[in-house]
Amino acid sequence: MDLLEGDVSTAFQLFTEAGREQVRVNKLIEETTEDITKQFTKQTKGLRSLFGQLKETNKGTEERSALIKRINDQYGDYLPNLLTEQSTQEEIAAAYDAATEAIATQVIQKVIAQRQEEAANQFLEAQIELRKLESEAIELTANAQENLNTTSGQAVETGKVLLETLTNGGS
Repeated sequence: MDLLEGDVSTAFQLFTEAGREQVRVNKLIEETTEDITKQFTKQTKGLRSLFGQLKETNKGTEERSALIKRINDQYGDYLPNLLTEQSTQEEIAAAYDAATEAIATQVIQKVIAQRQEEAANQFLEAQIELRKLESEAIELTANAQENLNTTSGQAVETGKVLLETLTNGGS
């Protein structure tokens, strides 16, 4: 019966530990997804607005030229080709898709790097705490050994005195 209770207890412990770990991982995934979504939305808000306005302009207008310049200046690093006054609606749509994809990739890489840095920092903090605990354990062991040596020495002296007393007292 004890063996069965031990197995159930062990299984329950493993199950609850695994469950807690799964909850922790799920929460981290949720937070990461939320962070990526927020950053992506923030970074693409202006992009959507500019491309939306560009779609509504006619070729040859100052407004179109100004929008193309702003898009190229702000998002040119993400575009496979810079837009021109001659860019077609298909080329503009392709540029928008490319910029959006590049921003998404950049945001994901940034968030992953942040999470890795956070994990590395937590690991280092845990290592520092472990080293402190190891130092304390070594110090406590040394103190215990010193106390044991002192106590042993006192016990030997007490034993000698007792033996001498018994030997001299019994004569």
